[in-house]
Amino acid sequence: MEVLSPFCLEPEAPEIIPPPPVTQQELDRDPVGGAIHTYLHYRNLERTSEQFENTMDDNYDLLESLSGAEQEREKPEITICIPVAINREDPSTTRRALDVVSRAQQKFGKPVQVILWANAKYRDGNDKEAVSMEALGRYDSLRTSLRERQDGALEIRTALQVKPQHEASIGQVRANYMEAVALDVQKRHLGYDHPVMWIDADAIDISDNTFEQVTQKVRSFEDFFVHPMTHYGIDWHEGATLDQADAATKVVVIDEIRRRQENRNVIRATANNADIAGVYHEENGLAFAIGTYLSIGGLPAGQRANESRCLIDAALYTTYEAQEYYRQEHGMGPSDDVPLSVGFLPESTARKLTQTPKAIEYLTQTYTTMAARKQISRVMEEGPQGLYDIWTKNYRRLYVDEEGVGARWSDDQIHERTPVYIEHSSQYNPRITDQHKALLRRLVARYFTAQDHSPTPQS
Repeated sequence: MEVLSPFCLEPEAPEIIPPPPVTQQELDRDPVGGAIHTYLHYRNLERTSEQFENTMDDNYDLLESLSGAEQEREKPEITICIPVAINREDPSTTRRALDVVSRAQQKFGKPVQVILWANAKYRDGNDKEAVSMEALGRYDSLRTSLRERQDGALEIRTALQVKPQHEASIGQVRANYMEAVALDVQKRHLGYDHPVMWIDADAIDISDNTFEQVTQKVRSFEDFFVHPMTHYGIDWHEGATLDQADAATKVVVIDEIRRRQENRNVIRATANNADIAGVYHEENGLAFAIGTYLSIGGLPAGQRANESRCLIDAALYTTYEAQEYYRQEHGMGPSDDVPLSVGFLPESTARKLTQTPKAIEYLTQTYTTMAARKQISRVMEEGPQGLYDIWTKNYRRLYVDEEGVGARWSDDQIHERTPVYIEHSSQYNPRITDQHKALLRRLVARYFTAQDHSPTPQS
């Protein structure tokens, strides 16, 4: 069953709420096992539980240590998951991401596990063998280059998975590696509250305090999800600052600022758990307890994008449904309070809470920095015409004032202010005037960091 909507939309609540997949007693007795049972229950709408159990085993069996032999290691405090498009990602980018995680782990001072999930996709049977052979060669080379990065406190495990194109969306990739993580947590007895954090392969920096604050906040269950602040870098321009870049690069950076700043403005407005409908949350940096992920059913089959929003929706709806079932069973009114354990929390965890967990909290004193390069490959491949198409689709004006970036104005309004114009000749060649360079530098100083500079946290 393919999910075609951009978000994981909530179904209408039935008049008679069905019972939860596991009882509170079952969850209390075996929290991780109960959560896995719940996960399989939600997934059996798409396939049988037996098929999903086999899928989980298959995904788990792909994990291998860099030494080639599994050995008993110290239990990690947090698991970091990094998906790698092995046939497309520059190996140096992945190695840089590992260096970033390694530095953050050293500041953390506690064991960290990293799951590098290499993945590749083929169109049909004609190119399956070629794609698989290329992926295996790149995968082996990457593993060889990473062996020196593993030490006693940083455990690196890798996996390679090659799938047909229709089974290889980034949402499905995440769903696959999360199944492997779930069984790993169960087999190693890491606990229902074991923190998992998603980091993208193009990560440039992680603040020194990120792992410490994320693990503490996840284990507190005050929020279902936590997220460091997100910063953006221009690493794809060989470390150059924006005023040294060509006009095409400047245009792409401006578009990235506009696009992401609109998201950031919405996130700031909803960070205190107001209405989060329609909000996009970056997958890079999303963190949660493995028990939360499993107990809300994880990512549905066919989820192609917007995985963070899908999971947040699922957590809110699952909590609502469980609470309504409890009221239904006990003859309570719609506004009557229910025990905090009602939902999908073990009693031992719920006992520590004073209120139902909120949806998500942004940790304003932490950050991750990622490469803002969403459109750069298209510009490089298609040249000025591709650039023009992007810009006409995504607005060609960006207004800058004391309140920030990303405001959208009508044509009448924009002529009354000082816009940034990206001008095109009849041949679609972009031109940025000297007048606008100062504004461009101001934008980058405010919202971006060059590769060789460490960003400062922004609230």
